[in-house]
Amino acid sequence: MIYTFSRTTPIVRALRNVDLTPLSVEDSATVAVNIDALDQGQYDNLVQTMLDLGYTPVGNPFGTINEARELKFWEIDTRTEELIAMGFTFDGKIFSLSSNAQKYWVGLAVGKDILTYPLVVNTLDDSGTFSISDSMVALQMYATAMGAVKDHLASGTVLKDLVRAAATRDEVLAVEDLR
Repeated sequence: MIYTFSRTTPIVRALRNVDLTPLSVEDSATVAVNIDALDQGQYDNLVQTMLDLGYTPVGNPFGTINEARELKFWEIDTRTEELIAMGFTFDGKIFSLSSNAQKYWVGLAVGKDILTYPLVVNTLDDSGTFSISDSMVALQMYATAMGAVKDHLASGTVLKDLVRAAATRDEVLAVEDLR
């Protein structure tokens, strides 16, 4: 089975962490890959690498509705992770929502009454800082951070519900993640 990827701008790059004999990437806007010889891990790595390089899958090589659902769920999860990685806004500044940062925000809420204030935190891009003046501001930051994560996860669940409700492969493929 051939899986085709396309991109609007040609690019030449080595595929990182991919050792696939049937694959050759040329300076081309379209890359066709024979995926018959790939195991699931190689396939997942190939698709992620191609997406990282700016290629978009053309069509869907999967024949069944369940295989199409699997791909759609992966796409939704990937987009959800991207949205979370963009952080959250508080007081006009953007802060991290990485796994470590989420632990920090939880710790901030739990320890809000025993911390010494002001407490200075960096912005997502490290271009600035924010001074948390007291426990109330600490709790507000925590609530804002976790609210952003919850909203991104919930919007992904809505899309996944549409995928689960789809009756045909084409209906599954028609679900678009426009978040």
